[in-house]
Formats: sequence, C-alpha cells, structure tokens
Amino acid sequence: MFSKLFAGISNSQLRVLVVLAFLGALVLSGSQESSHARLVLRTGADERVFEGTIVSGMTVLDALNASALAGNIPLQFSIDEARDATVIKRLDSQSAAPRIMFYLNDRLIDAAKIHEIPIQPQDTVVVKLL
Repeated sequence: MFSKLFAGISNSQLRVLVVLAFLGALVLSGSQESSHARLVLRTGADERVFEGTIVSGMTVLDALNASALAGNIPLQFSIDEARDATVIKRLDSQSAAPRIMFYLNDRLIDAAKIHEIPIQPQDTVVVKLL
C-alpha cells in the first residue's frame, strides 16, 4: 500500500517529507505547551505548583480560582464593586483576610486588581501567603 502511495517519489524527497512531518509535529506540540501558564502557591515553607491551559481573557483571579478547585484548596473571595477591588476572605487554611502578595512573572502586582489583570501563555503567577 505504501509503495503505491509513494510511487514516483525519490528517497531524498521522502526523507524531506519525513523531516517536515517531524518538524510540524514538534511545532504543534510546542504550541500546546506554550498555551499553558503556571501558578505557584507559597505558604511558609510549603509550595504547591499548578499548571494549566490559558483561555482568552483569563485573569490572575481566574487562575487562582482554577488552581484552588484543582488542588482542593479553600478559597473565598468577593469583588467589591464600589472600590473595584478583589477581596480575598480565605485562602488555604488562613482565614480572616490573610495577607497575600501576588507576583506576575516576578513583578509585584496589586492584589486588589487580580480580577482585572490578564495572564498570557507561559506566564507564572506566584501567590505568597504571609
């Protein structure tokens, strides 16, 4: 069957086709990996890492919520409409408004605005509970 399919194609042409198919597979697999972002939750000496696919319009809060669901981590938050601010009421075992710092690609971001800050493929969000 394959001999009929590739009849009239020289060995060198066949090699080029195989190499192109391999490179195409690498590009496709690389594009799937590049659509992921990472969230790191640091609580004292403990660290949990989550990685997932990014969807269009996803924010830091969306990534935190998805990671909390995946890791069975208690998370309670609200968005204060009057101040246009995210209010974290509980994260992990800390309650009563824990002190949290958020970093996006090693840059400190405003914790009150995590519902507005978009994330992109290959971003890393670090959440530090103090």
